Amino acid sequence: MLISIHIPKTAGTAWRLMIEANAGQQASFVSVEARDRNDTATRALALIDSGQEDEARMLVEAAGCQMIHGHRADAFLKLFPNAPAIIWLREPKPRLLSEYTHLKTFRREEGKLGQAIHAGEADLGDLARARSQIYTRLEARLKEHPGGYIAMLTERSDQAARTFHAALGWRGRLARRNVAPRMSGETLDALVDGQNEALDEILASDRSIHDQWRQLWDSGEAGERAMQLLQAGPRRQPPPLRHYLRRLAGIGKERLGRALGRDWR
Repeated sequence: MLISIHIPKTAGTAWRLMIEANAGQQASFVSVEARDRNDTATRALALIDSGQEDEARMLVEAAGCQMIHGHRADAFLKLFPNAPAIIWLREPKPRLLSEYTHLKTFRREEGKLGQAIHAGEADLGDLARARSQIYTRLEARLKEHPGGYIAMLTERSDQAARTFHAALGWRGRLARRNVAPRMSGETLDALVDGQNEALDEILASDRSIHDQWRQLWDSGEAGERAMQLLQAGPRRQPPPLRHYLRRLAGIGKERLGRALGRDWR
């Protein structure tokens, strides 16, 4: 079992496509999307939220699930204490700006803060304070997790993919896609105008964690650690036709997005 925790705007959606293409029905997803409403992990999460942890564990085990991925996958850490965890990290400031532009552009049920940002009632500083130490808090939890953990970097996605190839026989690379609109350098500069020092202070702890993991990946130490932990994950399994078609649709969406001026940033 692997538990893959998706931090918003760290290429988690692209990572999901790779999981679907390689783990097939061995993987399950936690999300609010309609396609996952009846997925094993989403149903198990509802049981966890209602205090039925034993029932949730039995549901996952009965389904033969070998990997759980999603924004709330951390809810399964207690249920499967020996399962290694994976988190994806991205440079904190670009990640924050990406989330902000996403919330500003798309009107969805993203909680009160997301709705306030979309309506112009909250700004980048409000989001930064709400997301302060998002990496720091999560890593503190994972350091206590018996199964261990590995942090993958969005900026080192090719290295991460090669590690999965070697450890589990997976194929392919991470598609560089998302629905957040591409922002020009001038627009991004305008967003942070006058807030750089404040943002740097708020994001300092998370930036330190990201830098530490970048050094570990560049030295090869993180790759060795990942090779050991990933042995607990699902070997490549030919995906069902619906997963294969979804993968092709995702790749097509990526190419169309680039043509229309949208990408993962």
